[in-house]
Amino acid sequence: MFAVELSRRAKKEFDAIYDKRIEEVLKYLEFDPVPAKSYDVKKLEGLKDTFRIRIGKIRIVYTIIWKDKIILISRIEKRGTAYD
Repeated sequence: MFAVELSRRAKKEFDAIYDKRIEEVLKYLEFDPVPAKSYDVKKLEGLKDTFRIRIGKIRIVYTIIWKDKIILISRIEKRGTAYD
């Protein structure tokens, strides 16, 4: 089981964009850090162990720290600004 942690920025974005689907994904990540069968997940090129999940127009960008079993959510944003 993985611990899901939100960065300060991601927490603000989560509060501003709140959507039940985001909450469901964050809970799901505790059990499956790369839920490719259930969600649209892609590894981000050029970044080690960093992925994005697409939920409609919302993107969740996160990094997996395998040895500590931590998932660090760095961004939760609308599509156009999530990768800046």
